[in-house]
Amino acid sequence: MGEISLRRRREPVLDVDVYEVQLNDEFLMSSLFTVSEIELAHLGIAAHGGHDLEVLVGGLGLGYTARAALADDRVRNVTVVEALAPVLEWHRRELLPDLVGLATDPRCHLVHDDFFALVEQQRSAATYDVLLIDVDHTPGHVLDPSHAAFYSFEGLGRLASLLRPDGVFALWSDDPPDPTFLAVLRSAFLTVAGHVVSFPNPLTGGTSACSVYVARQFRAAYDGDDFYCDVAIPHPERLSVVHDSEEVLAFHHTQPFWETHVVVTPKRHLPSFTTLTADDEPIVRELLGVVQSIARDVEAETGAAGVLTNLGRYQDSKHLHVHVHSGPRRDRPST
Repeated sequence: MGEISLRRRREPVLDVDVYEVQLNDEFLMSSLFTVSEIELAHLGIAAHGGHDLEVLVGGLGLGYTARAALADDRVRNVTVVEALAPVLEWHRRELLPDLVGLATDPRCHLVHDDFFALVEQQRSAATYDVLLIDVDHTPGHVLDPSHAAFYSFEGLGRLASLLRPDGVFALWSDDPPDPTFLAVLRSAFLTVAGHVVSFPNPLTGGTSACSVYVARQFRAAYDGDDFYCDVAIPHPERLSVVHDSEEVLAFHHTQPFWETHVVVTPKRHLPSFTTLTADDEPIVRELLGVVQSIARDVEAETGAAGVLTNLGRYQDSKHLHVHVHSGPRRDRPST
């Protein structure tokens, strides 16, 4: 990923020592702003109802997430996976005054490895109750291109090799909760939430915010032939909904094919576009109105939009639905 450095400086406004981490020329974190890293541990562990928890932290950084996890009396052990050897060395040499003792805590196990490669290659023999991940800026703004695949439906599915059946996955992000990533999470997990974590910014005198995604329990793969009647329409709480009326539902695709991908479907079962009759005209008019509105918004936001519906053997889910999309196509089969 590049050269990482730890810098100590005196903050003149607050008259305190500040520890900052940079990767190449990119600022990563500061000891002035640790609330969201601590909340990552609090929110992730709170979502699990058990005791004697085994916790894995992906990304050591300044160590505040690991320390907060160890402070929870329901946690038995914390394993920290860190790809950059200098970061481990900072803690072993106790260069960070607030984190003295972290590396020598008998319940804390520091591991030099690449978390994303560990997941991709499914080479961990151990499993965990809680995963707390804080490496990239956001799911869409990664520190290394090799991390991007992790934030897809397939990438998250590989977490099954690390998570125990009732396990919790929590992820820090520098942006507000993203509807597209929430939809990807909902496609993989039964329970999903995006928490905004606000905290005072002593440098500006105002408030700053980050977010923490929390997901629990892997979802069994859907193997029916009408996802819309069986799952989407009766359970909109599992979706990132864009439009919900008496007749029409629109939501971010749970396994997006494109960077922006919204599905629009009638709530009444209509098998496909080619089976429509004159009796279906009112609901089709409303459906197309919603498609037009969403497509207009996507075009305005991204500069381009596509609209399509699949038929025959191209249509895995035998319920009329229209895709509104924009951006690069992802490597997925059609549905």
